[in-house]
Amino acid sequence: MRTASASRSYDLSLDTGEPLTVIATDGGLMPHPQPCAHVKVGMAERYEVVIDFSKYKPGQRVVIRNDSPKNNIDFETSGVVMAFEVGALVSSSANNAVPQDLNPNMKVMGLTAADAVRTRHLRFERGNGHWQINDSTWEDVVNSGYRFVVANPGFEEVEVWELENTSGGWFHPIHIHLVDFRVLDRNGQPPEPYEQGPKDVVYVGENDLVRVVMRFENQRGRYMIHCHNLVHEDHDMMTQFQVGDGVRGADPNDPIDADPCKDHKDLKDLVPRPDSSGPGSGGQPISAPSAPAPAGAAPAPAPKPTVLGSVKKSKPKRKKLKAKRKVKPKVKAKVKPKRKTTKRKPKTVLRSRKLS
Repeated sequence: MRTASASRSYDLSLDTGEPLTVIATDGGLMPHPQPCAHVKVGMAERYEVVIDFSKYKPGQRVVIRNDSPKNNIDFETSGVVMAFEVGALVSSSANNAVPQDLNPNMKVMGLTAADAVRTRHLRFERGNGHWQINDSTWEDVVNSGYRFVVANPGFEEVEVWELENTSGGWFHPIHIHLVDFRVLDRNGQPPEPYEQGPKDVVYVGENDLVRVVMRFENQRGRYMIHCHNLVHEDHDMMTQFQVGDGVRGADPNDPIDADPCKDHKDLKDLVPRPDSSGPGSGGQPISAPSAPAPAGAAPAPAPKPTVLGSVKKSKPKRKKLKAKRKVKPKVKAKVKPKRKTTKRKPKTVLRSRKLS
């Protein structure tokens, strides 16, 4: 199950009261299956669940319902998500049992707070008309030439991050790129049963303080952390962290300079071709139509994107030009010629009178 909604979260359960057995989270299989009475899912969180339909009669209808969490706008059908009708035919009952041990790899889930070399605190809040992380927005990153970072963990180091939502008016599903993490606790209490697997997105609810622990491995360079509520992300709750040291222009993992834009003639195929040609094996240039520029014409300047954030930039004032109104020439009305009239003499009427 994955929530692809822009801003809606769900609290899912079966209308029969039976549990949802969660076997995997964002980062893969959990160490052990977790029977859950409900599963709260924020935007971009992923859970894999098993439903045991052998408990139901053929023809029975089983519904996944949604007990909508706080700060969602509900409609007539928001309370129901999916319905199943139990069939009478079973093709096979083999391998239907869920193993008690799913994933022996404890690379992520074996981490503890004691393994961390430091603890960082990140606040997710509304301020200065924008959605901010530690009083900064993505525009601060842009204005710094993409050098500004909120954290600089060393490569292979373990850190604990405290993710705090300071408001009761909204929730934040927080996505930390590059790594999988383990949820340590929520407001000092153990995480929910369905959160006991490797994750990269965590539901930071209203007035929540969630602690996660992770090892910064796999790659050096700069990576994003942001809220997966698309409205919050777009306005402008996103920043970046850097793993290891890097110098602009010399860092092979620099997201800006590592792979700059190329001319059409230098582009290669994005995927290998059936004849084994392509990148790394003498691939042919990618076919891309290009319209020749008019002779002597100067290239048009690249448009500058407008970015929202806490750093204000002055904009040049535009002169208001009054549009001139076109005056239509006056057209003289045609005068109809006067018709000649002849005077008629009045008719004389003779009346006879009787003489007595």
